[in-house]
Amino acid sequence: MGRMRLLDKVFNASASQVEGFCIVKSVGIKTNVKGAAYLDMILADAGGECNAKLWDYAPEVHGSYEANTVIKVRATINMWKDGEQLKIDRIRNLKPNEEVDMSELVPCAPQSPQKMYDEIFAVTEGFNDPDLKLITQYLLKENKEALMRWPAALPQRAPSCSRTRKACCRWPPVPAWPLSVTLPRHPAIRAQAPARSTPSRWTPSSNVSRKAA
Repeated sequence: MGRMRLLDKVFNASASQVEGFCIVKSVGIKTNVKGAAYLDMILADAGGECNAKLWDYAPEVHGSYEANTVIKVRATINMWKDGEQLKIDRIRNLKPNEEVDMSELVPCAPQSPQKMYDEIFAVTEGFNDPDLKLITQYLLKENKEALMRWPAALPQRAPSCSRTRKACCRWPPVPAWPLSVTLPRHPAIRAQAPARSTPSRWTPSSNVSRKAA
């Protein structure tokens, strides 16, 4: 990885201090030779990562921290074994109503997360199976915040959505499959489903084309 963007966010140039938001990649409580506790952390953002130390750590004063959470720090840049290290001067967790640009903290896809999400959702509109369409759209809506927040997982999928949809539509039924499978339904999904006179069952379509594209 490259150099953390945080290291360029100067707070006090004369003291080599920087300040900003970052992600806790790892954290552990250790003790020095004198028996004093300190936090040993790996902090990261979209640019890279850096080791950080919070000396004389006291949970009641400095708070508690976990991996994969966003924090704000003010720290002094020191050199240690030919590399940069942060000595944390101030630290806190992200506040509940505080907004952070996650594209500054995690590697992101080159396309807009909303654009990729809309393209994936549009693919589900072409599903012929109503149950599959309903469940897929429900899962997308329920997990939209996570998908929008961590867009780096989507760049390889979004551009190929149309090809994926066409491939799924051409998939032939397999004789060894059971003739029908009862679909358990989440209450929220059941509330959106059209009324049926018989239990909801999924049966491999007999009219799916077996011709190769």
